[in-house]
Amino acid sequence: MLAAIHKMGFIHADLKPDNILYEQSDSRKLAQIDRSGKRMTVPILTGVAVHIVDFGRAVSIHGRYRHAAVATVYRAPEVDLVDWGAEVDIFALGCVFAEMFLGKMLFPNTHSLIHRMYLLEGVIGNFPLAMARLIKVNRPGSFLSLNTSAPWMVPLNVSTLILKHQKPLETLIPLATAANLIRRMSNSSPEHRIRADEVEHHYYFYLNANGTRATI
Repeated sequence: MLAAIHKMGFIHADLKPDNILYEQSDSRKLAQIDRSGKRMTVPILTGVAVHIVDFGRAVSIHGRYRHAAVATVYRAPEVDLVDWGAEVDIFALGCVFAEMFLGKMLFPNTHSLIHRMYLLEGVIGNFPLAMARLIKVNRPGSFLSLNTSAPWMVPLNVSTLILKHQKPLETLIPLATAANLIRRMSNSSPEHRIRADEVEHHYYFYLNANGTRATI
């Protein structure tokens, strides 16, 4: 769906769970045993249609932009630091995908841009040197030195508690295939993110839990 939007020449620029709708198309009953040992039957989706809605912030895919886009907790780092393009949709989709696994936001809301950058580094790793150089040019004073560690000074307020307990992506999502896809979507460097038309061909969607290729 996102690949089709990009192919039509648009950046959605506001991807979040509220703007992704799931329409049940098929289901079947599955027998399960609950913790008390009681047998129960639950409906399991075997087919679902996905719709991306609300194009109020959509812009042309052919431009580069500097205005704010995407809700903060799904926002790619370049939106706050440099200019941005279609890659912001991929980052946001990666955050939504991770949220489906975690049952909570991958990047909790923080009090400031400083805290958010620390949070991003804690989960997806250090900013690449090229990205750090670009940030230094566009936002002087953002980094303590021109390297890939420790942007800004350590924040000293309640948001620090969030940062101290944040874990790397592979620890948060131990399923290796899913973690790999999310990491490729949430790469801090936009030019290294997977493209929308590549996401659906990622091996996560083709491998069963035992590592064999699924039939779809």
